[in-house]
Amino acid sequence: TGQTKDRPRLSWTTEPGALYTSILSAEALEALAGEGNDCVHRVVTNIPGNNIQDGNEMFQFIQPWVAQSDGDKHPYLALVFKQKGKVRYL
Repeated sequence: TGQTKDRPRLSWTTEPGALYTSILSAEALEALAGEGNDCVHRVVTNIPGNNIQDGNEMFQFIQPWVAQSDGDKHPYLALVFKQKGKVRYL
């Protein structure tokens, strides 16, 4: 968990002018299979290229915590989606 004390840095291949959404989730693989309780640690939309700091942080970064003593390992899944256009807010 000490490795994700701060907002993690991600990088991916981008297309010119494209916007992306990034989601950082804990135990996501189990949750996607319907077997666990997922915790979303961060959601950022409207990311130009892979410049996360220039996107819109929808869910502020939540530092990880370990409910059970399982050593220092705390699995995460980082998802990045190319957006069709800019995400607008109400």
